Amino acid sequence: MKRIKNFSFILIISILCGCASYENNKFDDVPYVNLTSVDLYIGNDAPTEYKSVQLTSSPEGKQYQWSSIIPSVATVTQSGLVTAVGEGFTEITVASENHTTSVNVNVHKWVPLTGFTLGATSKYVNFAQRFQILLYPEPADASVVNVKWTSSNPDICQVLDNGWATFWGDVEGESVTITATIEGFPPQEKTFMRRITPTLLDMTTWSFPGAELQKTDGHRGSYGFSSSMGTDDGVGLEAMLRPDNDDGGNFWHTAWNNPNLTYPHWFIIDLGAKAEVSGVLFRRRLGNGGTAKGYYVFTYKGTGSIPTDGSNSPPWYRDDNNNNQMGGVANWKDYWQQQGFDWPFDPSTDDPQTNYMDEENLPAARYFMFYFDKSDQGSGQYAFFSRFRLYGRYVE
Repeated sequence: MKRIKNFSFILIISILCGCASYENNKFDDVPYVNLTSVDLYIGNDAPTEYKSVQLTSSPEGKQYQWSSIIPSVATVTQSGLVTAVGEGFTEITVASENHTTSVNVNVHKWVPLTGFTLGATSKYVNFAQRFQILLYPEPADASVVNVKWTSSNPDICQVLDNGWATFWGDVEGESVTITATIEGFPPQEKTFMRRITPTLLDMTTWSFPGAELQKTDGHRGSYGFSSSMGTDDGVGLEAMLRPDNDDGGNFWHTAWNNPNLTYPHWFIIDLGAKAEVSGVLFRRRLGNGGTAKGYYVFTYKGTGSIPTDGSNSPPWYRDDNNNNQMGGVANWKDYWQQQGFDWPFDPSTDDPQTNYMDEENLPAARYFMFYFDKSDQGSGQYAFFSRFRLYGRYVE
Protein backbone atom coordinates (compact mmCIF):
# COMPACT_ATOMS: atom_id res chain seq x y z
CA MET A 1 0.00 0.00 0.00
CA LYS A 2 2.88 2.27 0.80
CA ARG A 3 4.38 1.56 -2.65
CA ILE A 4 1.16 2.56 -4.35
CA LYS A 5 1.06 5.82 -2.41
CA ASN A 6 4.63 6.64 -3.40
CA PHE A 7 3.91 5.86 -7.04
CA SER A 8 0.80 8.04 -6.96
CA PHE A 9 2.83 10.92 -5.51
CA ILE A 10 5.47 10.61 -8.23
CA LEU A 11 2.81 10.48 -10.92
CA ILE A 12 1.16 13.65 -9.64
CA ILE A 13 4.48 15.49 -9.55
CA SER A 14 5.26 14.37 -13.10
CA ILE A 15 1.91 15.55 -14.36
CA LEU A 16 2.35 18.93 -12.70
CA CYS A 17 5.85 19.33 -14.16
CA GLY A 18 4.57 18.33 -17.55
CA CYS A 19 1.85 20.92 -17.33
CA ALA A 20 4.40 23.57 -16.33
CA SER A 21 6.61 22.59 -19.27
CA TYR A 22 3.63 22.69 -21.60
CA GLU A 23 2.61 26.16 -20.37
CA ASN A 24 6.21 27.38 -20.81
CA ASN A 25 6.17 26.36 -24.48
CA LYS A 26 2.65 27.54 -25.16
CA PHE A 27 2.63 31.37 -24.97
CA ASP A 28 1.76 34.37 -27.14
CA ASP A 29 4.29 37.06 -26.10
CA VAL A 30 5.85 39.24 -28.80
CA PRO A 31 9.53 38.23 -28.92
CA TYR A 32 12.15 40.96 -28.62
CA VAL A 33 15.76 40.42 -29.73
CA ASN A 34 18.84 42.38 -28.65
CA LEU A 35 19.91 43.09 -32.26
CA THR A 36 18.01 43.98 -35.43
CA SER A 37 20.81 43.26 -37.92
CA VAL A 38 24.10 41.37 -37.88
CA ASP A 39 27.21 41.34 -40.10
CA LEU A 40 29.24 38.13 -40.01
CA TYR A 41 32.29 36.95 -41.94
CA ILE A 42 33.66 33.76 -43.43
CA GLY A 43 37.16 32.86 -44.51
CA ASN A 44 40.30 31.43 -42.99
CA ASP A 45 41.55 34.92 -42.05
CA ALA A 46 38.29 35.98 -40.42
CA PRO A 47 38.62 36.45 -36.65
CA THR A 48 36.61 33.88 -34.69
CA GLU A 49 34.55 36.55 -32.92
CA TYR A 50 33.14 37.73 -36.29
CA LYS A 51 32.10 34.28 -37.52
CA SER A 52 29.20 33.91 -35.09
CA VAL A 53 27.06 35.93 -32.70
CA GLN A 54 24.88 35.12 -29.72
CA LEU A 55 21.39 36.62 -29.92
CA THR A 56 19.24 36.95 -26.81
CA SER A 57 15.47 37.19 -26.58
CA SER A 58 12.95 38.50 -24.10
CA PRO A 59 10.77 38.08 -22.13
CA GLU A 60 13.19 35.69 -20.45
CA GLY A 61 12.22 32.17 -19.51
CA LYS A 62 10.21 31.57 -22.68
CA GLN A 63 11.11 28.86 -25.16
CA TYR A 64 11.00 30.65 -28.54
CA GLN A 65 11.35 28.88 -31.87
CA TRP A 66 14.52 29.98 -33.72
CA SER A 67 15.03 29.35 -37.44
CA SER A 68 17.05 30.58 -40.45
CA ILE A 69 15.34 31.37 -43.77
CA ILE A 70 18.49 30.33 -45.70
CA PRO A 71 20.62 27.92 -43.63
CA SER A 72 23.26 27.86 -46.37
CA VAL A 73 24.08 31.49 -45.44
CA ALA A 74 23.76 31.24 -41.65
CA THR A 75 22.43 28.74 -39.14
CA VAL A 76 20.90 29.32 -35.72
CA THR A 77 20.53 27.10 -32.67
CA GLN A 78 17.49 27.04 -30.39
CA SER A 79 19.54 29.06 -27.90
CA GLY A 80 20.03 31.89 -30.47
CA LEU A 81 23.64 31.26 -31.57
CA VAL A 82 24.00 32.40 -35.20
CA THR A 83 26.92 31.02 -37.25
CA ALA A 84 28.05 32.17 -40.71
CA VAL A 85 28.13 29.48 -43.40
CA GLY A 86 28.33 31.18 -46.82
CA GLU A 87 28.23 34.64 -48.41
CA GLY A 88 24.79 36.19 -48.77
CA PHE A 89 21.77 37.45 -46.89
CA THR A 90 19.28 35.64 -44.68
CA GLU A 91 16.81 36.31 -41.89
CA ILE A 92 16.80 34.72 -38.49
CA THR A 93 13.24 34.42 -37.16
CA VAL A 94 12.26 34.21 -33.51
CA ALA A 95 8.68 33.02 -33.00
CA SER A 96 6.14 32.58 -30.25
CA GLU A 97 2.77 30.97 -30.97
CA ASN A 98 1.36 33.88 -33.02
CA HIS A 99 4.17 36.45 -33.26
CA THR A 100 7.48 36.54 -35.15
CA THR A 101 10.47 38.85 -35.01
CA SER A 102 13.21 38.87 -37.67
CA VAL A 103 16.91 39.70 -37.55
CA ASN A 104 18.75 40.55 -40.80
CA VAL A 105 22.02 38.68 -41.26
CA ASN A 106 24.61 39.63 -43.89
CA VAL A 107 27.55 37.27 -44.36
CA HIS A 108 30.66 38.63 -46.10
CA LYS A 109 33.95 37.19 -47.22
CA TRP A 110 36.71 38.50 -44.96
CA VAL A 111 39.12 40.87 -46.77
CA PRO A 112 42.05 42.07 -44.64
CA LEU A 113 42.27 45.82 -44.04
CA THR A 114 45.57 47.57 -44.92
CA GLY A 115 44.62 51.14 -44.02
CA PHE A 116 41.84 53.73 -44.01
CA THR A 117 41.11 57.45 -44.44
CA LEU A 118 38.22 59.75 -43.52
CA GLY A 119 36.17 61.98 -45.75
CA ALA A 120 33.38 64.53 -45.33
CA THR A 121 31.56 67.07 -47.48
CA SER A 122 32.75 70.17 -45.62
CA LYS A 123 34.62 71.10 -42.49
CA TYR A 124 32.06 73.84 -41.74
CA VAL A 125 28.83 72.92 -39.92
CA ASN A 126 25.80 74.72 -38.53
CA PHE A 127 24.26 74.59 -35.06
CA ALA A 128 22.32 71.32 -34.52
CA GLN A 129 23.52 69.98 -37.87
CA ARG A 130 23.69 66.20 -38.20
CA PHE A 131 26.34 64.88 -40.57
CA GLN A 132 28.23 61.68 -41.34
CA ILE A 133 31.97 61.20 -41.46
CA LEU A 134 32.69 58.64 -44.16
CA LEU A 135 35.36 56.00 -43.63
CA TYR A 136 37.20 54.82 -46.76
CA PRO A 137 38.95 51.46 -46.30
CA GLU A 138 42.02 50.31 -48.17
CA PRO A 139 41.44 48.23 -50.22
CA ALA A 140 37.95 49.47 -51.02
CA ASP A 141 36.35 46.07 -50.31
CA ALA A 142 38.24 45.51 -47.05
CA SER A 143 36.35 44.26 -44.01
CA VAL A 144 35.92 47.11 -41.52
CA VAL A 145 34.98 46.14 -37.98
CA ASN A 146 35.35 47.51 -34.48
CA VAL A 147 35.78 51.19 -35.38
CA LYS A 148 35.95 53.42 -32.31
CA TRP A 149 34.70 56.98 -32.84
CA THR A 150 35.54 59.72 -30.33
CA SER A 151 34.92 63.45 -30.05
CA SER A 152 37.44 65.92 -28.64
CA ASN A 153 34.55 67.79 -27.02
CA PRO A 154 31.40 65.69 -26.44
CA ASP A 155 29.68 68.73 -24.93
CA ILE A 156 29.36 70.33 -28.37
CA CYS A 157 29.55 67.30 -30.67
CA GLN A 158 28.53 63.71 -30.06
CA VAL A 159 29.51 60.96 -32.50
CA LEU A 160 27.88 57.54 -32.84
CA ASP A 161 29.57 54.23 -33.65
CA ASN A 162 28.55 54.52 -37.31
CA GLY A 163 30.26 57.89 -37.86
CA TRP A 164 27.12 60.03 -37.59
CA ALA A 165 27.66 63.17 -35.51
CA THR A 166 25.56 66.10 -34.29
CA PHE A 167 27.17 69.50 -33.72
CA TRP A 168 25.73 71.56 -30.87
CA GLY A 169 28.37 74.29 -30.67
CA ASP A 170 26.61 77.68 -30.59
CA VAL A 171 29.76 79.82 -30.79
CA GLU A 172 30.86 80.81 -34.29
CA GLY A 173 34.31 79.49 -35.06
CA GLU A 174 34.13 76.86 -32.31
CA SER A 175 35.71 73.61 -33.48
CA VAL A 176 35.80 69.92 -32.59
CA THR A 177 37.97 67.03 -33.77
CA ILE A 178 36.42 63.62 -34.50
CA THR A 179 38.79 60.64 -34.37
CA ALA A 180 38.31 57.16 -35.80
CA THR A 181 40.46 54.38 -34.36
CA ILE A 182 40.91 50.82 -35.61
CA GLU A 183 43.30 48.59 -33.69
CA GLY A 184 46.59 48.14 -35.51
CA PHE A 185 46.32 51.35 -37.60
CA PRO A 186 47.15 55.03 -37.02
CA PRO A 187 44.08 57.02 -35.85
CA GLN A 188 42.48 59.30 -38.44
CA GLU A 189 41.04 62.73 -37.58
CA LYS A 190 38.68 65.29 -39.06
CA THR A 191 38.17 68.77 -37.59
CA PHE A 192 34.84 70.55 -37.95
CA MET A 193 34.09 74.21 -37.24
CA ARG A 194 30.90 76.09 -36.51
CA ARG A 195 30.19 78.08 -39.67
CA ILE A 196 30.86 81.80 -39.34
CA THR A 197 27.96 83.95 -40.52
CA PRO A 198 29.21 86.07 -43.45
CA THR A 199 29.73 89.68 -42.37
CA LEU A 200 30.69 92.69 -44.43
CA LEU A 201 34.29 93.78 -44.15
CA ASP A 202 34.88 97.26 -42.76
CA MET A 203 35.77 99.50 -45.72
CA THR A 204 37.48 102.34 -43.84
CA THR A 205 40.96 101.08 -44.75
CA TRP A 206 40.21 100.30 -48.40
CA SER A 207 41.81 102.06 -51.33
CA PHE A 208 42.41 101.54 -55.03
CA PRO A 209 46.10 101.70 -55.97
CA GLY A 210 46.59 104.42 -58.53
CA ALA A 211 43.40 106.33 -57.78
CA GLU A 212 45.29 109.50 -56.85
CA LEU A 213 47.43 109.20 -59.97
CA GLN A 214 44.28 108.87 -62.04
CA LYS A 215 43.06 112.31 -61.01
CA THR A 216 45.99 113.89 -62.85
CA ASP A 217 45.94 111.32 -65.64
CA GLY A 218 42.55 112.18 -67.16
CA HIS A 219 40.44 109.29 -68.29
CA ARG A 220 43.36 107.02 -69.06
CA GLY A 221 43.62 105.54 -65.56
CA SER A 222 45.91 102.65 -66.50
CA TYR A 223 47.55 102.18 -63.10
CA GLY A 224 46.02 99.51 -60.89
CA PHE A 225 43.04 99.03 -63.20
CA SER A 226 42.32 98.64 -66.88
CA SER A 227 40.55 101.95 -67.32
CA SER A 228 38.18 104.22 -65.48
CA MET A 229 36.52 107.58 -65.82
CA GLY A 230 37.98 110.13 -63.43
CA THR A 231 36.96 110.09 -59.75
CA ASP A 232 35.86 113.72 -59.88
CA ASP A 233 32.99 113.05 -62.26
CA GLY A 234 31.26 110.49 -60.06
CA VAL A 235 32.14 107.40 -62.02
CA GLY A 236 35.44 106.40 -60.41
CA LEU A 237 36.15 103.20 -58.53
CA GLU A 238 35.46 104.84 -55.16
CA ALA A 239 31.84 105.38 -56.21
CA MET A 240 31.12 101.68 -55.68
CA LEU A 241 31.98 102.02 -51.97
CA ARG A 242 29.72 104.92 -51.10
CA PRO A 243 27.22 103.84 -48.40
CA ASP A 244 24.54 106.30 -49.57
CA ASN A 245 24.59 105.07 -53.16
CA ASP A 246 21.19 103.36 -53.04
CA ASP A 247 19.94 105.04 -56.21
CA GLY A 248 22.99 103.91 -58.16
CA GLY A 249 23.68 107.45 -59.27
CA ASN A 250 27.37 106.99 -58.58
CA PHE A 251 29.13 104.08 -60.22
CA TRP A 252 32.42 102.88 -61.63
CA HIS A 253 32.52 102.98 -65.41
CA THR A 254 35.43 101.98 -67.60
CA ALA A 255 36.62 104.68 -70.01
CA TRP A 256 34.57 105.20 -73.17
CA ASN A 257 36.86 107.75 -74.85
CA ASN A 258 40.47 108.85 -74.79
CA PRO A 259 41.16 105.95 -74.71
CA ASN A 260 38.15 103.82 -75.60
CA LEU A 261 39.29 100.54 -74.04
CA THR A 262 37.58 97.17 -74.41
CA TYR A 263 37.72 93.92 -72.49
CA PRO A 264 39.47 92.62 -70.48
CA HIS A 265 38.86 95.09 -67.62
CA TRP A 266 40.05 94.83 -64.05
CA PHE A 267 40.75 96.71 -60.86
CA ILE A 268 42.92 96.09 -57.81
CA ILE A 269 41.80 96.89 -54.28
CA ASP A 270 44.01 97.33 -51.23
CA LEU A 271 42.15 96.26 -48.07
CA GLY A 272 44.77 97.88 -45.85
CA ALA A 273 45.39 94.57 -44.02
CA LYS A 274 45.25 90.88 -44.77
CA ALA A 275 41.69 89.57 -44.83
CA GLU A 276 40.02 86.22 -45.37
CA VAL A 277 37.30 86.79 -47.97
CA SER A 278 34.26 84.53 -48.05
CA GLY A 279 31.97 86.43 -50.43
CA VAL A 280 31.94 89.09 -53.17
CA LEU A 281 29.00 91.42 -53.87
CA PHE A 282 28.47 93.47 -57.03
CA ARG A 283 25.48 95.50 -58.18
CA ARG A 284 25.20 96.80 -61.72
CA ARG A 285 24.68 100.44 -62.66
CA LEU A 286 20.95 100.68 -62.01
CA GLY A 287 18.77 100.30 -65.06
CA ASN A 288 21.63 99.39 -67.40
CA GLY A 289 22.28 95.77 -68.41
CA GLY A 290 25.34 96.30 -70.57
CA THR A 291 27.97 95.43 -67.97
CA ALA A 292 30.01 92.24 -67.51
CA LYS A 293 28.32 88.87 -67.05
CA GLY A 294 31.05 87.41 -64.85
CA TYR A 295 34.44 87.97 -63.25
CA TYR A 296 37.56 86.28 -61.89
CA VAL A 297 39.07 86.85 -58.46
CA PHE A 298 42.85 86.97 -57.97
CA THR A 299 45.02 87.49 -54.89
CA TYR A 300 48.47 89.05 -55.00
CA LYS A 301 51.27 86.52 -54.50
CA GLY A 302 53.92 89.05 -53.55
CA THR A 303 54.93 90.31 -50.12
CA GLY A 304 54.87 93.86 -48.87
CA SER A 305 52.94 96.75 -50.35
CA ILE A 306 52.14 97.38 -53.99
CA PRO A 307 54.01 100.58 -54.98
CA THR A 308 51.87 103.63 -55.66
CA ASP A 309 54.32 105.75 -57.60
CA GLY A 310 53.02 104.80 -61.04
CA SER A 311 56.05 102.70 -61.92
CA ASN A 312 55.66 100.42 -64.91
CA SER A 313 55.63 97.16 -62.91
CA PRO A 314 54.21 93.97 -64.47
CA PRO A 315 51.89 92.90 -61.62
CA TRP A 316 49.64 95.95 -61.75
CA TYR A 317 50.27 98.18 -64.72
CA ARG A 318 48.43 97.94 -68.04
CA ASP A 319 50.37 98.84 -71.14
CA ASP A 320 49.21 101.52 -73.58
CA ASN A 321 48.40 99.12 -76.40
CA ASN A 322 45.45 97.37 -74.73
CA ASN A 323 46.81 93.99 -75.76
CA ASN A 324 45.17 91.82 -73.09
CA GLN A 325 48.24 92.09 -70.90
CA MET A 326 49.38 94.10 -67.93
CA GLY A 327 52.71 95.84 -67.99
CA GLY A 328 53.27 94.67 -71.54
CA VAL A 329 54.08 91.14 -70.39
CA ALA A 330 52.12 87.97 -71.05
CA ASN A 331 53.05 86.30 -67.74
CA TRP A 332 51.31 88.77 -65.43
CA LYS A 333 49.36 85.88 -63.85
CA ASP A 334 52.64 84.68 -62.37
CA TYR A 335 52.13 87.46 -59.82
CA TRP A 336 48.49 86.66 -59.05
CA GLN A 337 46.73 83.55 -57.74
CA GLN A 338 43.32 82.76 -59.22
CA GLN A 339 40.63 82.02 -56.63
CA GLY A 340 37.82 79.75 -57.74
CA PHE A 341 36.47 79.92 -61.26
CA ASP A 342 34.69 82.39 -63.53
CA TRP A 343 32.14 83.75 -61.05
CA PRO A 344 28.76 84.52 -62.68
CA PHE A 345 26.97 87.86 -62.69
CA ASP A 346 23.50 88.52 -64.14
CA PRO A 347 23.54 91.99 -65.78
CA SER A 348 19.77 91.94 -66.36
CA THR A 349 18.78 92.75 -62.77
CA ASP A 350 19.31 95.65 -60.36
CA ASP A 351 19.49 93.28 -57.40
CA PRO A 352 22.83 93.04 -55.58
CA GLN A 353 24.45 89.67 -56.31
CA THR A 354 26.82 87.77 -54.01
CA ASN A 355 29.07 84.85 -54.85
CA TYR A 356 30.50 82.87 -51.93
CA MET A 357 33.96 81.35 -52.01
CA ASP A 358 34.87 77.74 -51.28
CA GLU A 359 34.69 77.40 -47.50
CA GLU A 360 37.38 74.73 -47.55
CA ASN A 361 39.91 77.14 -49.06
CA LEU A 362 39.03 80.77 -48.36
CA PRO A 363 41.49 83.21 -49.95
CA ALA A 364 43.39 85.46 -47.57
CA ALA A 365 45.35 88.48 -48.83
CA ARG A 366 45.68 92.24 -48.62
CA TYR A 367 45.44 92.89 -52.38
CA PHE A 368 42.64 91.46 -54.50
CA MET A 369 42.18 91.88 -58.24
CA PHE A 370 38.79 91.56 -59.94
CA TYR A 371 39.26 90.66 -63.57
CA PHE A 372 36.57 90.83 -66.26
CA ASP A 373 37.81 88.64 -69.08
CA LYS A 374 36.84 88.85 -72.73
CA SER A 375 34.63 85.81 -72.11
CA ASP A 376 32.76 87.87 -69.47
CA GLN A 377 31.86 90.67 -71.89
CA GLY A 378 28.21 91.58 -71.87
CA SER A 379 26.25 93.40 -74.55
CA GLY A 380 28.71 96.31 -74.57
CA GLN A 381 32.44 96.83 -74.38
CA TYR A 382 32.37 98.48 -70.96
CA ALA A 383 32.08 97.38 -67.35
CA PHE A 384 30.15 99.43 -64.79
CA PHE A 385 28.99 98.74 -61.24
CA SER A 386 27.29 100.87 -58.57
CA ARG A 387 28.15 98.76 -55.53
CA PHE A 388 31.03 96.53 -54.47
CA ARG A 389 31.37 94.82 -51.10
CA LEU A 390 33.37 91.97 -49.58
CA TYR A 391 32.36 89.49 -46.87
CA GLY A 392 34.84 87.91 -44.51
CA ARG A 393 37.13 88.83 -41.63
CA TYR A 394 40.48 90.53 -41.11
CA VAL A 395 43.15 88.10 -40.00
CA GLU A 396 45.91 90.59 -39.15
